[in-house]
This record gives sequence, C-alpha cells and structure tokens, in this order.
Amino acid sequence: MNEFEKLIADRENRIDLCVEITTTRIAELLAKQLSDRRMTRAEFARLLDVTPGRVTQMLDGDSNLQIRTIAKALAVLDLVIEAHAVTISSLSCPDKWEDATPNMIGIQLGVVPRQESGASQTSEPNKMSYSLAA
Repeated sequence: MNEFEKLIADRENRIDLCVEITTTRIAELLAKQLSDRRMTRAEFARLLDVTPGRVTQMLDGDSNLQIRTIAKALAVLDLVIEAHAVTISSLSCPDKWEDATPNMIGIQLGVVPRQESGASQTSEPNKMSYSLAA
C-alpha cells in the first residue's frame, strides 16, 4: 500500500483530502480565468461587489466559499461551471506522496460561456482539465 492509499484508507483523512482538492481546483479555475482575461483582483472584486480581500480569500481556496458565491464569480465573467467528479480511490499518485504535484490529483472542471435563451453554442467551451497521474 503506497502513502496515498494509506492516507485515503482513513475516512476522515479521505473527506478532508476531497474537500481540499475540490476547493483548490475551483480557486485555480477562477485564477486562470482572471489571468486569461488580464483582470486584476481589484477589478474582479468590483464586479462581484466584494472587497479585494474577499477575492484573495476566494483565490486562496477559502473552504467557506458557498456554491452561490462560486456561481456569481463565474457569472460576472459570463461563465457557468460544468463539473465531473471522480472517486478519490480512482486517483493515482506517485509512490511518494510528498512528490505529488497539483496536476497529479484532482477533478475535472470546465467553464462554458453563458448563452442567451435560445442561442446556440458556436464555439468550443473553455475547459480546464486536470490530468491524473498514471
């Protein structure tokens, strides 16, 4: 049994790890969208009607981030989220857990530009995908 398997064998550790992976991936998704748009945290904060400090908390993976807040953050960027969840036991990890990189574990998240009612999608969704180590 490798270190990852030992870690997720304990239910409490497994739950904590799942929460941490998910919050980190959402924060990374938001950060990438801001970067791609060359939008500052202050500009994003104004759109969300929150303080720049709250944006920093969101991008740091604030575990108290509500689903509604995530939805609003994406909505001001004209995006909606698509999520694909996997069981934690299906994730792969290197033999040494401490050698793992953020892209070796995770979930797949994607964002799709919002459409007006009745509009058809004409372009590929802007998706972020995280590879799982083999």
